[in-house]
Amino acid sequence: KTDYKKGFNLESINNLDLEPKPTIYYNINKNTEWLKQKSNYKNINFTDNCSGLTHIDLSHTKITIIESEEYMNCNSIETILLPPTLESIGAYAFYACKSLTDIDLSHTKITIIESYTFWQCESLETILLSPTLESIGRSSFNTCAKLKSIDLSHTKITIIENYAFIYCAKLKTILFPPTLENIGE
Repeated sequence: KTDYKKGFNLESINNLDLEPKPTIYYNINKNTEWLKQKSNYKNINFTDNCSGLTHIDLSHTKITIIESEEYMNCNSIETILLPPTLESIGAYAFYACKSLTDIDLSHTKITIIESYTFWQCESLETILLSPTLESIGRSSFNTCAKLKSIDLSHTKITIIENYAFIYCAKLKTILFPPTLENIGE
């Protein structure tokens, strides 16, 4: 058992699996991670230097928010499992997570994919979207070079902002919903 109050070097962690116990708050600052149990804290805060982290399972947590820039530049993250309680992902949250291969938002309560959220996720091949999704922000999937298709048909999307899918070299198919009113450049 790890005594999280003492902290540990994140570069030595490959998998992070959170039990459905109390909601846990992470603050990774440079090379050390401190985990603090907080009974009603419902978001996660990652900052830089998470180079050793490859898999994250948050599916049993009560997290409602992933703040802007939370996983920014976490180049080694390949998979992340999200909880059904998730309502918001901030701008740049997964920016330059170059090893992230897929993301499943289908069971979340997310209504907006903020600007630049998945920008430069070069290995992203698959994304499953929430039926509650209403808008996709500017450059949200910019430079997701391996993304081949995206199905929006089951969502409530009304707007796709400028450059949402620019430089997605392999993107061949986008299925649009009947609710779509505006597509940017």
